[in-house]
Amino acid sequence: MKRMIMVLALIISMPVYSKVLAVIGTEQISTEDVARFRTHLYNSGAPKEMVADDDLVLDYIINMKLAVLESKSIGLDQTKEAADAIDGALYNFYLSKTVDSRFRNKKYSRQEILNYYKRYPIVKMNRIAVAFNPDSDANKKDVYSKLSIIRSDIQNKRTTFEAQIEKYSKNDQTALTGTFDRMPSPLLSAEEKEEVSNLKPLEISSILAGPNYFTIIRVLKVYPISSGDYGPINEILKANGVSQARTAQIKALRQKYSSIIDIK
Repeated sequence: MKRMIMVLALIISMPVYSKVLAVIGTEQISTEDVARFRTHLYNSGAPKEMVADDDLVLDYIINMKLAVLESKSIGLDQTKEAADAIDGALYNFYLSKTVDSRFRNKKYSRQEILNYYKRYPIVKMNRIAVAFNPDSDANKKDVYSKLSIIRSDIQNKRTTFEAQIEKYSKNDQTALTGTFDRMPSPLLSAEEKEEVSNLKPLEISSILAGPNYFTIIRVLKVYPISSGDYGPINEILKANGVSQARTAQIKALRQKYSSIIDIK
């Protein structure tokens, strides 16, 4: 009787998610596994539709288990490439557990968000972009010179930004020339993003380099922050925080194990 009571107590205390959903050979897959892998998939950036669907998560687990089973049956798990892949996965898992988890539910202050928005606001802007051949220094020089003349002509009122946009948008190989309204400056290239934060309204930027084009930009309007901007900016700050913390963590590891590192 005492044993029966203990068994019943154990069953009652078990989480409701311990139900077995599938069996592969002798290995059981339970609702607990589904819950754990849902967290893994969410942290890995899997589509929300997949993360929210128990059947899709279960399918993922089954497919993964079968792929691992087949890999072992053909000896793939014994290869150097497999060991490298496992090391890479463990590296990312280590950083996720030791660094990323600290930021998962982080909420930045209103002032921190306002400070970020002040530097990287949503804007209405003009851009003229002219493509160059990255393999030709001569062409690159010619395009830079052409855009320098355009910039000078606009500044000296010999032409207008609008006229040059109309001219260069007709055969624009970059698809970057035009007027862009409500553009979040964090989505711009690194060079343009920093330039936007320093430009006064209607001031023309310096010539900025892309991978195969040069641009000049002009900010027409800076929009005030809205209530809908706080959440996305919080996510941006979290991502920046994770990136900086990961760098610091790796730096600390390099220092910790410096005695066994010998780079030739």
